[in-house]
Amino acid sequence: MCEATTWGNSVTRTCINNPVTSCPPGTWADNFTNLCTSSCSSNSSNGQLFYGENITRLCLAVCPSPSFAYSLTLVCIDICPITVINSPGYFGDPGTTPTRLCVTTCLTTGLYRDTANSRTCGTTCTFNSTYKTYRDPTTMTCVAECPSFPQYLYAQGTNSTNAQCVSTCTTGYMYDANMSCIANCPGLLDPTTNKCVQQCPYDSNSNTYLYANMVSKVCVIASGCPTNTYASDDLLICTSTCPNNTYIYQKNCVAFCPNGYYINLNNQSCVTASGCPTSYFANNQTLTCVANCTNGTFGDALTRMCLTQCYGTNYADPSTGLCSSSCSIGLIKNTALLTCVGNCSNGYFYNPLQSSCTTSCTSPYYANTATSSCVTMCTANPMTFASLTPARACVTTCPSSTQWFDLVNRVCTSNCPTGTYQYSLNVSCVAFCPPPYYKLSTACVLNCSSSSYYADDTTRTCVSTCPSGYFRDPTTYKCV
Repeated sequence: MCEATTWGNSVTRTCINNPVTSCPPGTWADNFTNLCTSSCSSNSSNGQLFYGENITRLCLAVCPSPSFAYSLTLVCIDICPITVINSPGYFGDPGTTPTRLCVTTCLTTGLYRDTANSRTCGTTCTFNSTYKTYRDPTTMTCVAECPSFPQYLYAQGTNSTNAQCVSTCTTGYMYDANMSCIANCPGLLDPTTNKCVQQCPYDSNSNTYLYANMVSKVCVIASGCPTNTYASDDLLICTSTCPNNTYIYQKNCVAFCPNGYYINLNNQSCVTASGCPTSYFANNQTLTCVANCTNGTFGDALTRMCLTQCYGTNYADPSTGLCSSSCSIGLIKNTALLTCVGNCSNGYFYNPLQSSCTTSCTSPYYANTATSSCVTMCTANPMTFASLTPARACVTTCPSSTQWFDLVNRVCTSNCPTGTYQYSLNVSCVAFCPPPYYKLSTACVLNCSSSSYYADDTTRTCVSTCPSGYFRDPTTYKCV
């Protein structure tokens, strides 16, 4: 056995004092056996392991930095090996004592296995422009992609100090599609989930779509769109111009304007009738603002609507398509229907006092159905007569209260004018009573007997005294 501080070389069968130059390759100087050995001995008194160190070629209890003790081969190595099947392998833990060990799981609290950093355990992970890894607290490993099982973890951080896998992104960070927490989304931010998205989603909580605010790059509800932009369901963005066939309503682009609103094609918006452009009217048939009302409707300047019936003192003028206080030249007012017409229709009469069509005529006029006009003298062909009852009208038969036809003035009268007589045969007032009638007071009669008068055939008059040369015949009540 070699003396202390010397070691036996089994190849040369000599005791050597410089293991660096004299121990065979793959052997180390073992102070327990005083031999150059391929496997260092352990301390039999306390079981402490010793490891072959390649620089001093000694078996040491503590491997010098930066090497680590590899217990499987009892050697000091600079980079721990990958030897474990289905495992990341071994990593150098700088915190173990009495020596720095190669371990499969970092034994020092708070250290992570970092494959890129010479397979060592460290408080931070490799993070540079070419290779970025994150601290995974579930496996205490530095990973390029955070795990999705047993829970989703997200990669967060911008340097080796803060790069880590987290279950929830911290304030100021958003989830992106690559399972990372980032400070700025490359596309859009959905604030309801704090996730980065390419297109804004439907928000089931508020029961509405979200829209891309292209200024802030954030998904917002319609009211959150910037000034002069509007939420488009077709594009899912806030846009200054709504897509074709959609219209601005409040902060939305809509396919149909709501009840009470009309499409203003000038600026592609929904407006109330008062919001239609100047000289335009709201058309309930087309639900648009139009310059000219159509299909029997007329523009009303007060309500700004196309109306089927004008009101108040305005008349529907077909020449202008407007409700106006006066009618166009050549047209007259129908006051009952509030329309402008060329001629008064059946049941209406042109009143020259009002230049309008009315259902009745006022003094001094009478309603003439033959001409649909109000006249001061009823027509002679056909023969009609002015009657005050039941309305001021030209009639062919006078009412019982004024049953006599005044042929001269063409009026119905209760008493014939002076110089005329009531002729019952045709209920008219006549200047002369035709045979066989005689004048008696104001009437024409067939005989004069009932009045104690005698019929004078020479004058066709009932007289109390026969003319000279004639005598009263009491049997016939005639002058004979």
